[in-house]
Amino acid sequence: MLLLCVRRQLGADTVERILAIASGELDGNALFGAASEHTLTSLVCKNLLDCAAAALPTAWRERFSRSYFECSCRNLALTAELFRVLAALESCGVSATPYKGPVLAAQAYGDVALREFSDLDIIVRQTQIVAAHRALLDLGFSAEISEIEPSPSPRRVPGQYVFRKGAGTLVELHSERTLRYFPVPLDLDALCARRRPITLAGRQVLTFSPEDTLLLLSVHGSKHLWDRLSWIADIAALTARSRLDWALLLDRARSWRVERMQLLGVGLAVRLFEAAPPTEVIDCLERDKVSRRMIEQISGRFFSPQKIQPGVFSRFAFRVRMRGDLTQGLPYAIRLALMPTEVDRGQRRLPEPLYALLRPLRLARTYGWRTRVGP
Repeated sequence: MLLLCVRRQLGADTVERILAIASGELDGNALFGAASEHTLTSLVCKNLLDCAAAALPTAWRERFSRSYFECSCRNLALTAELFRVLAALESCGVSATPYKGPVLAAQAYGDVALREFSDLDIIVRQTQIVAAHRALLDLGFSAEISEIEPSPSPRRVPGQYVFRKGAGTLVELHSERTLRYFPVPLDLDALCARRRPITLAGRQVLTFSPEDTLLLLSVHGSKHLWDRLSWIADIAALTARSRLDWALLLDRARSWRVERMQLLGVGLAVRLFEAAPPTEVIDCLERDKVSRRMIEQISGRFFSPQKIQPGVFSRFAFRVRMRGDLTQGLPYAIRLALMPTEVDRGQRRLPEPLYALLRPLRLARTYGWRTRVGP
C-alpha cells in the first residue's frame, strides 16, 4: 500500500489496487508508521483519502486527514521561512540556491504540501559562507558552528553549516566544499548558470535544472545508502514530471563521476515505483551487473520482516561499489572514512591527524562493526 500511495500520478489500475487493499484488512498503524519512518506521510494520506476514503474506518479517515493538514501547515511555514532567508541572503549580496525541501516539492510533485520535509537546504559559494552566516544570525538563528572560516583546509570543512531557530526551523547551508560525497569538486558557477525558475507558493524561485537536481538527489541517496523510500519516490516523481534531457544527464553523470549513483537512483525508481526512463538508461542498467545487484539488495531491505542496520564494513563496501570499480571506489571510500566532520570533532581539541584516525572508531560505535538484524 505504501508503494502504491506515494506515486504522484495514479492510474486507474493503481487506484483500483489501493481501494482493494483499503477495503480489506489494512493495518492502519503499520501503514502510518511506515509512512512516517520514510517521511512519506503527506503523500500517503492525500492519495489514500482521494482514492479510498469511503473504505476507511472513520477514526482512520480523520487521522489521515489531520496528519495531511498538519504536514501542509508545517510545509507552508517552512516555505515562508525560506522566502525570508533568501531575501536576507540576497540583501547581503549572497548568491543562494535552494534545493530539496519545498523547492523539490514544487519541482517534482507540483504542490508544496505533497512532500514531507523538516529543514531547508541552500547552496552558497564557500567564499560567501561568512556573509551568509551573519545574515542568518541577524534573522535570529543560532549556529551549530560558531567559528566560520571562509577558506578552511580540506580536512576542516564541515558536512554542512547548520542553523536553528526555535524548535521547528532548521536551515542547512552547503557549498561546493561541503558536498564531500561527490568524487570531484562541483563547478558551482556552471550549476548556477543552468538554474531554472519554478513557481513556489505563488512566487518565482531559482533552483537547479531537473538534470542537475536528479544527480544531486542520486548522490544524496547513495550517501545515506538509500535507507528511505522518500528519496527514491522523489526521483520517480521528478522523472515523471520533468522533461529530462537524458543524454545530457548521462553525460553529466560521467563528467561528475557519479554514473553508478545515478543508475542506483533511477534503477530503484524503476524497481519500486515503475518509473519509465528511456531505452538508453535501461541499457546502462542492463550492462551494469553490480548496479542491478545493489538495487536488489537495497529493495530487499525494505521488504525484510526484520530491520537491517548495515555495519561499518558493509557501509564501506557499499561506498566502494557505488563509486565504480575497485580502483575508483577504494580511494573514494577511504577518503570518506578518514575525512572528519564537525561531529567527529565535537567539543574536543585534539591534534588534527587524530580526528581522522578516530573517525572509523566513532562510526563503528554509531553503526557497529557488523550488520545488525533486529525485529
